[in-house]
Amino acid sequence: MDLVSLAERRALIPGVSREALHLEARDNYGVDAELFARWRAGDREEVSRFLKPWCDEVRVGVAAGKVYRRACVVSEPLSEHQCFMREVTIQASSEPNVVKFCADIFAGLWPLAIPHGEYRST
Repeated sequence: MDLVSLAERRALIPGVSREALHLEARDNYGVDAELFARWRAGDREEVSRFLKPWCDEVRVGVAAGKVYRRACVVSEPLSEHQCFMREVTIQASSEPNVVKFCADIFAGLWPLAIPHGEYRST
């Protein structure tokens, strides 16, 4: 699996026609090291400035009726990376229900799964 760079990810946002879905199932993804260091140092203004172009793109899409959803399956206690991502994601989201953090994979994702009786292996 190839990781998508920040520039590639930003280029995807305008191309969303009606809905974007994103699932994160790892406790740690690569992030901008300098941005993470600034967050760790408490520099929330720089984090906000860095994220503003992406947040603006998403807000334009939401205003145009596009839907962006993201589920993050995390372990507890949250790693420092997950605390960073949670804070950044909540800050970036203009819709409170766009992002779901699921600390217990079964409790969080089970209602969304295919019922056992309907599951068919391919």
